[in-house]
This record gives sequence, C-alpha cells and structure tokens, in this order.
Amino acid sequence: MASRVIRMLYFVREPFPTYRPDVEVLFGRELLKRGHEIDFVMQAGSDRDSLGPRPWHGRTVWVGATDSGVGLLHRLRKYYRALMHDLRMLRLARAGRYDAVQVRDKFLIAAVAASVARRRGLKFFYWLSFPEPESQLQRARDRTARYPLLTYVRGVAFAWLLYRWILPRCDHAFVQSEQMRRDISSHQIDLDKLTAVPMGVVASDVSPPQESP
Repeated sequence: MASRVIRMLYFVREPFPTYRPDVEVLFGRELLKRGHEIDFVMQAGSDRDSLGPRPWHGRTVWVGATDSGVGLLHRLRKYYRALMHDLRMLRLARAGRYDAVQVRDKFLIAAVAASVARRRGLKFFYWLSFPEPESQLQRARDRTARYPLLTYVRGVAFAWLLYRWILPRCDHAFVQSEQMRRDISSHQIDLDKLTAVPMGVVASDVSPPQESP
C-alpha cells in the first residue's frame, strides 16, 4: 500500500534561506522527494532579501519582513514583524489546501495555530529542537543574556505556553533526543505523543578521508 501524501504548512523559526539540516535536508529534500507537499513560512534573513512567495525545492516559502538593525527596539520590531507575518500566513491553513500545520521552535504562533488547526479540521504538530524556555531562564539567571529581564519574561511565558497550552493541544510533537523526550513528559505531557528525532549528517556532504602520502 502506498503511503499517504502529507500536505502541510510549516512555520519555521530560522530565517530564509536556511541551512538547518532538519529543515533543509529532512523537509526541504527528503520528504518532498517522497511526494509530500510542504510549504514553508519564514522570516527574511536581512532587510535586503526579497519578500513574499519564493520557490524552494519545488514548493513555496512565504518570506516575511525582518529588521536587521542593532538594539532592543530593532529586535522587538523583528519579533513583531515575524508574528504579524505568521498570523497573516495562517489564513492559508485550510482543510482544502493542507492536512496539517507544523510549527518549529516558535511559541506565540504555535499557541494560535493549535486552536486554529483544530477548528479547521487540521492536524497540529510541534517541533522542538531545543529546550528554549529553560535556556532563556538559565541565561537570565546567569546574567549572560543581553537583556536579562526581557529574557526572563520570555522564558516564563514560553514555558507556560509550551507545557500548558501548545503540547497538550498538539496531535504530536518531535524532539531531539530520548532524554529530551523524558524531560518533557515530566511536565505531564503524554509520552506517546512525543517522538525523538536525533540530528545527524548528510553522508553525501561528507568528504571521504584522504590517505596520508
């Protein structure tokens, strides 16, 4: 029996173009090569990048504006533009067009998408590549963050959203290791809805060792 084709809209935290293996290789190459239909929502890498729909591996990336300036106001504007772009693109997530919505490492849009997907009859998946809330809180405590108070507030907010809203409402979530899977389940998240996808390398991109003369 042929496997079912997945039609998915994927909201990615990293800017476009991205070279993250789990985005570029797993989703951008391998899953598309197998016939799955995945479109992406990303933020531009710089103010000079082209915006709007752009072709990528035979599918579409919807690229939103950013702010490449330095300083707190520029950073806040960058986050605001990313959120507004994500909210606008969420209108594309409809049953006649996609089967599922997936969000990677983003919290505000994931919280909204979890409810929107359910109302529209779509599956909702979440991809967590790093324990971001814990990292934010640790950096705030260690005073290694550039803006410790802002970092602390983000950590508290992200932890609540992730463990009390997003993961309880998702159909399935993907994490980076078995240890991370166990850690997340300690927050009363069903272990059966968590799958570890360890990172790897692309064998074809690794040069063979050269023999010594």
